Amino acid sequence: FLWLSRGLGDVYKRQVPALRAPEQFGPRHLHTIKVDIWGFACTFLHMVTGSPPWAGDSVLQICTSVGVGRQPPPLPEGLPAELAKLLGSCLDADPSRRPTASQLLKVGGRAVLRSCVVVALEGLAGAVSKLTE
Repeated sequence: FLWLSRGLGDVYKRQVPALRAPEQFGPRHLHTIKVDIWGFACTFLHMVTGSPPWAGDSVLQICTSVGVGRQPPPLPEGLPAELAKLLGSCLDADPSRRPTASQLLKVGGRAVLRSCVVVALEGLAGAVSKLTE
């Protein structure tokens, strides 16, 4: 694995739990398509903020917050209301209430999803500019 040879193993170990849905922390480690919807929202948050969800928290803190407390990562302030609502639905602790990818396209609409890309790219550009300062 390339990430291990470059010393990224610790980063990888911290970030993977930050992307897991609550049901993945249980004894059965359930993996359904609804887990991917949670992961989509977490990946989007990472793009917008420049940091993975739960950045700065230990693996134990993440496991406690998500696995036991069934808490979603906090949404950044300033997101458009429709986008915050869409992400909130993707981060519902109950997987049966999370939308499918098809529902995201219908409910969120392509316009909202396009705004997701714009917001994410703006966040990414901001993170890159901070690195180059």
